[in-house]
Amino acid sequence: MESNLIPQRRSARLAMAITIVSFSIFFITALISYAVVWNISKGAWHLGEGGGLPWPVYVATGILLCGSLAAAKLSTAERAGKSSGVLQRGLLRLVLLGIAFLLVQALAWMLLTARLLSPAAKNMVAFTFYMLTGLHALHVIAGVLGTLILWRVYGKNSHFSVWIGPCAWYWHFMDLSWLVFLGVMAVTM
Repeated sequence: MESNLIPQRRSARLAMAITIVSFSIFFITALISYAVVWNISKGAWHLGEGGGLPWPVYVATGILLCGSLAAAKLSTAERAGKSSGVLQRGLLRLVLLGIAFLLVQALAWMLLTARLLSPAAKNMVAFTFYMLTGLHALHVIAGVLGTLILWRVYGKNSHFSVWIGPCAWYWHFMDLSWLVFLGVMAVTM
């Protein structure tokens, strides 16, 4: 039965690789825009009173790292042929970690807004922070929805297990892109 899934597994991997390359181009473009604006402003950036990134940003990073570890564990379990219950719990864990990340990120946005740096503020730092984290949040929402759909359909048809590895790739990509964003923002702000 496993040999029957090889073409589907290859197709799933190719589809996710194309998705990740496309998203990478988008994220790189956003970072280049950030660098251009930062250079024009001569690096005179600040995040208002209290300065620095709001503390929930670092908590959100921890949550994403946990998600990446959970994705790796899930992918390993799928390759080892673990039961569908184990795989479904792993998928649900990824969904919950994605939702936790979004909630903590919303808290970071509220704290930044409390510093009088709303998304509408005429402040490039605030705009850039909201743009980069909002862009990432949209992709995390897409990942949560995709993983939730996989969790739901996998319960009805185990042939969808071919998507578990590519799903893990997606979460690793979300983690890596977040670490790059965080590093760039931490260094430049």
